[in-house]
Amino acid sequence: MNIIKEKNLKILQIHNNYKEKTGGEFYVAEMDKMLLEAYGHNVIRYLRDNDEINYLRPFDKINLFFNTIWSKKASEEINCIIKWERPDIVHVHNFFPLISPSVFYAARKHNVPVVWTLHNYRLICAEGQFLRDDKSCMLCLYKTKINAIKYACYRKSRLASFTVVLMNKFHEILRTWADTVDYFFVLTNYGKNIFIKAGLPPSKLVVKPNIIYPEPRQRDKDEIQNYALFLGQLSKKKGIEILVDVWKEIDFKLIVAGNGPLLERLREKANNERSKIEFIGAVPHSQAIELLKKASFLILPSLHIEGFPLVISEAMALGVPVITSNSGPLTELVEDMETGLLTQPGNINDLRAKIIFALKNKELLVEIGNKARIRYEKEYNAKKNYDIMINVYRTAIKLHKMT
Repeated sequence: MNIIKEKNLKILQIHNNYKEKTGGEFYVAEMDKMLLEAYGHNVIRYLRDNDEINYLRPFDKINLFFNTIWSKKASEEINCIIKWERPDIVHVHNFFPLISPSVFYAARKHNVPVVWTLHNYRLICAEGQFLRDDKSCMLCLYKTKINAIKYACYRKSRLASFTVVLMNKFHEILRTWADTVDYFFVLTNYGKNIFIKAGLPPSKLVVKPNIIYPEPRQRDKDEIQNYALFLGQLSKKKGIEILVDVWKEIDFKLIVAGNGPLLERLREKANNERSKIEFIGAVPHSQAIELLKKASFLILPSLHIEGFPLVISEAMALGVPVITSNSGPLTELVEDMETGLLTQPGNINDLRAKIIFALKNKELLVEIGNKARIRYEKEYNAKKNYDIMINVYRTAIKLHKMT
């Protein structure tokens, strides 16, 4: 990719890391930073880490309830950073739970424009991905968010769910999203339509998909090895239980890379059934990419409504075919029999059939992987992603100069 540097902007990036810094949001924030810096921009960062919660005193843990709704500490710190650094724009990736929406007001106080990447659906759904009892659920979108408390959707806790619902309701009443955020980046057109239904203004929603930067080369055919790969969190919503159930009938190696609450139980189950599954736990991102590059195919049988799984971007960029669920935005990312294979979420028979089809048609899989790479180059390349990002930045900055 040829880099043409433009007039330098200073961007304040705000992000709250989850405890496991292996998820998509962490890497998307990192890659946005690297991409902007490659074009000559200056990215300064305000980062908080959920590991901080482990060191809070009992009183402070109680106070976390209020800080999730409005963090005075984060607001004051952002206020100081803006006064000292004078950024041209603030780009928020995640403020939950330590940073809070108070930072939007700190930016508005200094008339600094704000862009926010909506990595999940937590503005609507306390759980974040429209999942309840391991099934897709959109009650909070079409009815009332009180359902999240009723069903203890967030962390299986009514109190924790109440905190998220209260945070959203409080800031809806304050018009925080409408009045302090200039533009929202959403990951897919599917996501854009969901947020429009939830009441966000369409004119402020801009589709900016997850991409890979630096961009990897497409793999060579002779790099492909005889194994399938599951790469992600080992939780029910990712469909890993169904995948392990299916694999006892599959005479082909499956590598499962990732950590999560189901790891030990599923490892024992696979051993008892003598399945050809190797659980390797969480791996560094570089190792995950190497595993993905050599896999015959990636399999992601999600049960929930995904945002834009970064691993699908990575697979497409490498030319690796994907078997994934025919739900939510995944049908927007993967075209059945063209750039991947789609299966009905939770349907064990359909999943089995698609896996067997893939194993019987390895030459077709290579062709599908090649088409996935072509689509990545056309729609998800870093230059196009940068153009989306910088054009939104410049538009927001221009609008603020006019006010």
